[in-house]
Amino acid sequence: MSDSAPLLASYPLRDGALQPAWRNRRSQILAAAAVAAAVLAIVLRSPFALSEIDDVTLRIVFPTALAFVLAFAPTPGTRVGRTARDLTVLGLCLAVFAGDLLPVMLASYPLVLMISVLIDWVRPARGSSA
Repeated sequence: MSDSAPLLASYPLRDGALQPAWRNRRSQILAAAAVAAAVLAIVLRSPFALSEIDDVTLRIVFPTALAFVLAFAPTPGTRVGRTARDLTVLGLCLAVFAGDLLPVMLASYPLVLMISVLIDWVRPARGSSA
């Protein structure tokens, strides 16, 4: 027990740092986009048989729930983290329409992370040349 106390003291985040971003306007817009995408995907897919409920849950409800939770996750401390979060939520909004291409989207997720780093790398260079 006494060995864990120094680990907690060196934890890098301050108390209360992991609070949801309920009042953040960008988070609210991202969450609304996720819900709107889910509603549209369900409307476009309906009517569906009761035997397809598991497919609808896996392809629409779960990605939407992940996008909604990620939209209100604590705001990342870096611009790269914020860009990656935004691109991930938007990708999950598109994923509800992907159908059988969803595994391809998941496999290409590292490209989203690379793009967010590239955006962060290009943004300061573009701003300093102006």
